[in-house]
Amino acid sequence: MKSLGANALSESLTRTIISQVAKGLYDMHAVGIVHRDVKHLNIFIKDVDTQPTIKIGDFGMASKLEENQSIEKVAGTVAFMAPEVVESKPSAFKADVWSLGIILHHLVSAKLPFSGEDRDATIEQILGKELSFEGAPWNTVHPQCKNLLLGMLAKNQNHRLSMSQVLQHPWITGNR
Repeated sequence: MKSLGANALSESLTRTIISQVAKGLYDMHAVGIVHRDVKHLNIFIKDVDTQPTIKIGDFGMASKLEENQSIEKVAGTVAFMAPEVVESKPSAFKADVWSLGIILHHLVSAKLPFSGEDRDATIEQILGKELSFEGAPWNTVHPQCKNLLLGMLAKNQNHRLSMSQVLQHPWITGNR
């Protein structure tokens, strides 16, 4: 397995990685499992230089949810937590979508969209800072990728894409 390091990846490689993780999470969600700790350290990549194979790991915080069930307990790594999670509000599968959106943002920009000097500052940004695509490298990122990020990182989970919608998004499918 190879570390991705701190550099932005090409959109093509990023699309391959994100689509595989999204498919894995979609399959988990289909059987009622929410991961609750989707982050870089829990995504394993083999053969990143050729055709990467992606594995999702660390199910220590995962939960099995019944239909219309939610969780109100904070879990995960703060920089990857959805707004509803950091506020201990009911959350479910769309919290995983948010976390995957954070990873997508980081892979194409080499920066986390919401990160402060400490936990409280990071939470403040998650809740209050608007997503921005100003400056480099956003000038060269495809508009459909930015559109996908806006859908995945919608602060209101009712407006956030589902994992199914992520997989059908034109940036993922290549139908741009």
